[in-house]
Amino acid sequence: MKLEDLPSDILYRITTYGGLDIRSIINLSLTNKQLFGNITNDDQLWRYVYYHNWGSTSEDYQISHVLSSDKTYFDNVMHFYKLSKELEADLKRYEPWGNINVGYYLNKYTHEDVYIPIIVQHLNKKHQNLLSSLRKFHDTELTQLSLLSNINNCQNFRIGLNYLNDPDDSDLEYAWFMTSVMNNGSHKLIHNRLNKLQLIRTKLYDIIYRDDLQSHNLTKVNLSASNDLSFNDESAYYNFIQKAINEIYSCLSIEKLRKEMVKLDISYYHDTFIEDFDILRVYSDLSKGHPYVIVSIIQKALYEFMNKFNSISVAGQPITFTADITKVFLKVNNFYVFPELNHSGSGHPYRLRNFTGSEVFDYLRSLNMNHMTVENFLKPFQQSEYKEMVINLEQLSSIHSARECVIYERRPTEFLNPDELEFKEFIGKFLFYKSNGGYSDFSICSDFERYLMDSNNLIHFNTLYQILKKNNNQSIRMLTQYFKLPVDIEYNEFYGKHFNLLDEKSPISFQRVIESKIRYTQRGWSTPFTDKTARGQLVKHSRFDTIGVVLGPVRESDVTNGANKYYYVHTMNKSIEVYDISALIPINDPVGDKDLVINFIERAGIEIIGLFYFSEIQYLDGTPFFIDIKV
Repeated sequence: MKLEDLPSDILYRITTYGGLDIRSIINLSLTNKQLFGNITNDDQLWRYVYYHNWGSTSEDYQISHVLSSDKTYFDNVMHFYKLSKELEADLKRYEPWGNINVGYYLNKYTHEDVYIPIIVQHLNKKHQNLLSSLRKFHDTELTQLSLLSNINNCQNFRIGLNYLNDPDDSDLEYAWFMTSVMNNGSHKLIHNRLNKLQLIRTKLYDIIYRDDLQSHNLTKVNLSASNDLSFNDESAYYNFIQKAINEIYSCLSIEKLRKEMVKLDISYYHDTFIEDFDILRVYSDLSKGHPYVIVSIIQKALYEFMNKFNSISVAGQPITFTADITKVFLKVNNFYVFPELNHSGSGHPYRLRNFTGSEVFDYLRSLNMNHMTVENFLKPFQQSEYKEMVINLEQLSSIHSARECVIYERRPTEFLNPDELEFKEFIGKFLFYKSNGGYSDFSICSDFERYLMDSNNLIHFNTLYQILKKNNNQSIRMLTQYFKLPVDIEYNEFYGKHFNLLDEKSPISFQRVIESKIRYTQRGWSTPFTDKTARGQLVKHSRFDTIGVVLGPVRESDVTNGANKYYYVHTMNKSIEVYDISALIPINDPVGDKDLVINFIERAGIEIIGLFYFSEIQYLDGTPFFIDIKV
């Protein structure tokens, strides 16, 4: 039988199970005209190709609109493939401190949703290549992965900031999701969200719908053949809801967090941390979550589950299922659920307490709340309140970083950096206050500039400017004057034409960012690689066990105890610290821990290391050294 005469299902198996990439499938189709028609018209095949390469990411980000509904899957795949090859060619032209620097890519790849699946695809490949290379102790290039990480972070920031700028009427879970995406939510954590929600759906179906309802294992509860759900009395209804809520919450865990920590400090159960407001970390079992976040997840899952029924009735009377969020309560019809902290320090961080309407009132009054305060706590949460709440988290409770209280040897990679959150809160407040009339002076602009000079925040300036430009209010006029920008600046001309990142006199530049941290340039300074204080040497602090890479000596004028006694070290906490030379222990041979360098890069931030400082890792007699970016 000729190849072109093979049935479509056999061709599908050859191309998919055979692991053919897009280029190979296209080459196969070009062998003759009939085969070309058979393959290009096979919508099932190209649907598989799309979801295998980009569709999963589109679903994770909830940007299904990037798939054109008026085109076939083949045409959609060809469009994405063309954009992917374009990015691949652009990556080869990248010059970290040259004319084609990060600004070119920020102008081109960070303002349209269609590039998100493509960026994530290339980012995943580069990350896997880095893991493979470092585990074999091979020399490893860093700058392209750093570039893709920054583009991805910038896209995430744009999506979240657009939502914060103009929140819609979606549920509170989605609002927390958008905020987490903005706070540098990695593509890995974003993917974990849908995985966890699917786990919850599966558990509700298997345990409650199939085992309890379809098997008629619940007393006073009946599910008809037409999917009508009825309860003999109100007690049966609330017992059913309680069981569903408990099954949902049982899917949320901090076991992954426990495994990475030597000791989970008891105060982690008692206090509130910035990580607890990040819903992606809750879905990834890396945070216990704030009650607001927990009830938003329960609300979403419960709504989805209960709305599958054709109708619901209690004691013969039809009812409408409702689930509203109040001040940390979930109100299901006239029934309240409250995540109360588990003070035992073991098991789930919260225990879910259930109240009737009168019981919840008495409970709040027992906490010495007056009548007006109680009513405020029981008032349904309004979506319009979300923006102000998110940018003023400190008003909800006293919050701080979990690393201030949790003792552990290997810091989880996905803990929030307080400095990063501070920047996002500043931007949120900037957007919020301008919506109430804006600022009357230029003091905010200097703060704006200061934040942009911190870490890699400069990558977000274009995004911020375009959103403010769309709002067209006092804030954008002040920034335009402060940074001496033309009023008609377009997003694809922002960097390069108006901000030269290589010019230290530019309001935004690489050099100014570096000098804001270490006060003067270290470029060109070096010592022999045999010296424990060589630039690029991986070191460990003798007391704190913190791993970092040496950037250079502190100038003699910066200290009182003599030159070259203190050194700048970029640490695994994404911060630059000054260490005494006597406290530095060089890491000369990491063969015993193949993931040591990997763990450092992921914690210290490849997006910073590969953007400002180092282009690659080279091994000299088994010892890793970070090599300077060429100017």
